[in-house]
Amino acid sequence: MGLTITRTGDWTGVFGNLRYARVTIAFDSSYPTGGESLTPADLGMKTIDLIQIHNKSGLIFEYDYTNKKVLAYSQGVSVGAAGAATMDDFPVDAGPGASTISVSLTNSGGSATHNFGALKQVPDTNDLSTITGVRVFAIGV
Repeated sequence: MGLTITRTGDWTGVFGNLRYARVTIAFDSSYPTGGESLTPADLGMKTIDLIQIHNKSGLIFEYDYTNKKVLAYSQGVSVGAAGAATMDDFPVDAGPGASTISVSLTNSGGSATHNFGALKQVPDTNDLSTITGVRVFAIGV
């Protein structure tokens, strides 16, 4: 189904030679890996030069200008299989430049501050249907 775009009131206007659009978006029940389509035509434009998609409900949104899609990100880490020491030992690998710790039911990751790396894209087919009213402001031609 994709995004639902709601245009309310004075949703478009002009800044000099550029147009702007103000809308809200709502997600559906099956987020696809790679994002939801949001084209310039959806916003009454030929191109999008700059877009701001506000955060909502703990999610961060990014616009993929090349593929014209809205990507959703959340905090997350990749959890490995149970370790050899005990079945409660789960190594957490957060990716390049991030701290790697081992979390278990019997001990902790230590008292240091750990960097869990970059945000992770919401998993394929995740239900984001409760994420509605996300404010979007775009400038383009």
